[in-house]
Amino acid sequence: MSTITIEKFYQEHLWIIGTNAIENANIDAWEAAVRAYIQHFQNANDRFLIYDLSAVPKLGFTTYMRERVTALAKDNPAAVGRVGIVMNINPTLLFIFEPFVRLTGSRYQPHLHVRFFNQRQEAFQWVVAGLPAHLKIE
Repeated sequence: MSTITIEKFYQEHLWIIGTNAIENANIDAWEAAVRAYIQHFQNANDRFLIYDLSAVPKLGFTTYMRERVTALAKDNPAAVGRVGIVMNINPTLLFIFEPFVRLTGSRYQPHLHVRFFNQRQEAFQWVVAGLPAHLKIE
């Protein structure tokens, strides 16, 4: 069964969006969650997000996923902040994912920093370190 989860931290400025599948319905739900995050802050450019894909078995990069990621990036060119992506994959697959994300990011969202992590806690610490000081009070 496919699911999307959303956890909110730091006065809802940091969201962790997780999924256990990359079917089209999950990709649509992920995109809707990111757009809800943007709308929650009335289209502010700040992004402090973690995409937790660690529960996805057989993680792959589909054409549909690439299309939706690119569309979201094109719709939000002024995005700034940090996005951590958590994946439990071997380094060879990471080598395939990372160039696409970096190319898409540098082309469409040059001020948004994106990093890959194997552990959710490492991603969380990195994203929190980028939060403005006034938001770090829980």
